[in-house]
Amino acid sequence: MRQKITYEKAVAALKQYLQEHNMRHTPERYHVLQYCCDVPAPFSMEQIIACAQKDFISRNTVYNTVNMLLKAKILHTLNKQFDSARKPLFEFTQSDHIHTEFICTRCGRMSEFKPQAIESVIMNRRYTNFVPEHFTLYVYGQCKACRRLINKKEN
Repeated sequence: MRQKITYEKAVAALKQYLQEHNMRHTPERYHVLQYCCDVPAPFSMEQIIACAQKDFISRNTVYNTVNMLLKAKILHTLNKQFDSARKPLFEFTQSDHIHTEFICTRCGRMSEFKPQAIESVIMNRRYTNFVPEHFTLYVYGQCKACRRLINKKEN
């Protein structure tokens, strides 16, 4: 159910963006948007390309559409690159969404957490010339499984 709501909101935002920028409403753009909804978030460009190739949508069209979705603020890039070999990941932008995650710097495992205290401090604080809409917080470290492996190697 949540994906359907996300897709409907995303379609409305895409239609508005295309209209405001006098761009064409092509079926390929809407197909790429649907693929973004169909794969679990966060997703990579390669996952979207794999879906699009089944419907003969070119790699170039996928890249251009995802870049347009980023400009339209329908998608955003997750800044999880702690080594240069990792590809960027994407997810839908939700203005009411508070995104906080622990990220293991060794294996890349991610786990979301909900810190009400941090949310309260950021969203309720008064800022000069700034109104926060949403935020993302990443806490980098090592997960329990990786720490266990390191401890075994040391002993």
